Amino acid sequence: MTAVLRLAGVLLLALAGAAHAQAPARPAPPRPPAADAPAATPAPEKPLALRMEGNITLRGPTGRWGTPVVDDLNRRIYLPRGPAGLSVLSLDGFKPVAEVPETTGSFAVALDPETLRGFSAGTADAAADGPAGAISVFDQRGFKPIPNVPEPVKALRVRHLLYDAATKQLAAATEDGVLTLIDPAKLAITGTIPLQGKRVTALATDRRGRLFATLADQDAVAVVNLVSREVATIWRPEGCRQPVAMVFDSIGMRLIVACRGGRAEGARPDAEPARESAVVIDPLGGRVLGRLPIPAGTETLIHDPVQRLVYAVSAAASAVTVFRQPDAYRYEALETAGTRPLAGFGVADGRTGRLLLATAEYVVVAPQPDGTGGGLRLLPNSFTLLSMKRLPFE
Repeated sequence: MTAVLRLAGVLLLALAGAAHAQAPARPAPPRPPAADAPAATPAPEKPLALRMEGNITLRGPTGRWGTPVVDDLNRRIYLPRGPAGLSVLSLDGFKPVAEVPETTGSFAVALDPETLRGFSAGTADAAADGPAGAISVFDQRGFKPIPNVPEPVKALRVRHLLYDAATKQLAAATEDGVLTLIDPAKLAITGTIPLQGKRVTALATDRRGRLFATLADQDAVAVVNLVSREVATIWRPEGCRQPVAMVFDSIGMRLIVACRGGRAEGARPDAEPARESAVVIDPLGGRVLGRLPIPAGTETLIHDPVQRLVYAVSAAASAVTVFRQPDAYRYEALETAGTRPLAGFGVADGRTGRLLLATAEYVVVAPQPDGTGGGLRLLPNSFTLLSMKRLPFE
């Protein structure tokens, strides 16, 4: 009897365990909703300003140099270094690429992307209004000189060079105030255009067949039709005396001209002189649309269409003023940054946002007791390419 009771107890325990195993599990009580995490506060953007990023110094004799030219397609920069000739560096890393032969005295350079020919104007002399020299031609692929340049082209005394992609012509402003047009493929002179002024200080093109030339002795801008090869009109921008630099804004379709200021020729002695500034001109009609404050002694205007910036560069003030284009028609000053003495010529690399300026070391030698022998001396092995960029400054 006892054994039977024990067996019944075991069976009851087993059935209870099986029933418990088959019972559905109770759902866990719902958790209270989590509190929303506070949104992360974005870090404030650091203000930017043009700052020195680095520099590279090249060896060789140092003399009057010219405006660098960028070949963005092949990522190269051409440096006309005066007595050291024409140097070519890579834009990405600034490694030496070539020293172009037969370019001693180079102060101006132009590149033709169609024929892959390059043109350099060079001389050992420097006149008061700037150097004027002969043209040499080279191949951009191997940097070898092009032989048998016709004598009429070689005999030109050139001060400024500019290639116009719209008409595929090379424009050379000579020391007598004449614009000479050259076929880059045939190396033949295709036209000569008197500019109605002797002191041509800058050239610019709208890439639509028109060329602009600043005439400092006429307080004027000559507008040249490169198709018909004639001066279409002469503009005398109001309040612009001695135009010395110029750049064409291909985004906003504006011509910007830097003016030294001063009194107009023949003005009354008590007349208020025009202030040094840059005028913004409508290139369709020549009307002055606005003025920009620029550093004293500005000698170069540079437009960066990628970054939408305009730079006014002064070697005398060792400064550059940066203007931004908030839209296609307006410019506003951002800052004025210090550079280095003699850094007056430069070019923009829009792909990297860099401003590249050329300069060199110098000393000013005291004159002898008889008044001779003094003046500024450029030091050899000191030609320097400065790299500047808008970077955080706080």
